[in-house]
Amino acid sequence: MKHYKIIAMTAMENEQRVQYVLNNPQFNYIATVSPDENGVKKIINTAIDALVVMTDNLTGDHCALLEQIYMAKKNIVMILITNVCDLQMLTEAMDCGIGKVLTTDMDKKEIQENIVAEIVKNQSRGSESEEKGYDSKILSVFGTKGGTGKTTVAVNMAVALQKKGKKVLLIDLDLQFGDVGVFMDVPVHDTISDLIAENDFSLATIKNYIYKHSSGVRLLLAPQSPEFAELVKSSHINEIVTAVKEFYDYIIFDLGPTLDECALQALEMSDTVYFIVTPEISTLKNTKTCMKVMTTLELAGKVKFILNKDGDSYVKKKDVESTLDNEIAFVIPSEPKNTIASINRGVPIVISYPKSKVSKEIVKYVNGDEI
Repeated sequence: MKHYKIIAMTAMENEQRVQYVLNNPQFNYIATVSPDENGVKKIINTAIDALVVMTDNLTGDHCALLEQIYMAKKNIVMILITNVCDLQMLTEAMDCGIGKVLTTDMDKKEIQENIVAEIVKNQSRGSESEEKGYDSKILSVFGTKGGTGKTTVAVNMAVALQKKGKKVLLIDLDLQFGDVGVFMDVPVHDTISDLIAENDFSLATIKNYIYKHSSGVRLLLAPQSPEFAELVKSSHINEIVTAVKEFYDYIIFDLGPTLDECALQALEMSDTVYFIVTPEISTLKNTKTCMKVMTTLELAGKVKFILNKDGDSYVKKKDVESTLDNEIAFVIPSEPKNTIASINRGVPIVISYPKSKVSKEIVKYVNGDEI
């Protein structure tokens, strides 16, 4: 009979309960640990097949600990046993890396069979799945002028992808005047320049500088002051993305309006570059000039154009396509009242105004097959 090594994580008042559930000759039940940093260290430093979590309330702190375990030990399966199994609990569990949710109304034998089945399924994936991790895609959102709605698009695409069930990291690379934190109402938090100053690009360290937004999107924020932008080099972008890439479905760069060394590094790493244009002659002129540079750098093949604020002028989609000699991937209508209100509130429009035209177009595109 094969034995599976298991650690349980729960509050101490549930210890006897979880010991009863895991009393099975197939289980090598190593320990019960508390949901704290000491418990996390025990789990990370012990060779186990599964972590069984018993709780009815996945708090923010609890989720942070579980995510830390998940990112450090992707070869184990994490199973939640809970009395509460609503949509919010399932979403939070999935977000933390929990692979299976079981309920306390199941009988002991059924719970044990599910645990064994989940371990076997996880192990059958073998080392190949461990190496692959997430099939990550890297996207850049770029525009040659401020005010085109670049950050609005980046933020709302990230949230829409997260709502779709993807795990998303949004990196604000508008290093001098990045507004992702403002658009998402993020309190004061460490930034990419703080990470650079620590000069440690291990996964565990980078995670300390990533902010988890209420939508589930993870954020790596731009420096709090423009003078710190010069601390960030292209090599740092490469090291950060290399460390975290396998843990996200999508990494999205919100770029500034200039082609500096960090922007070029991000564009090089990207699978797709979403170039934001608006129906204005000056924007189109700058876009054409920039595309000549991107063609020289062999980046033009990655570009997909998004026409934002459609309806703001007499310049129509067909005019934009004719001027740029490129098709528009999708069009976002002009809806200034709802868009400005969502920015001022710090709540992405796909959350604050889900029935708005802007939200519907972004969600429609994200839910398609092209992104």
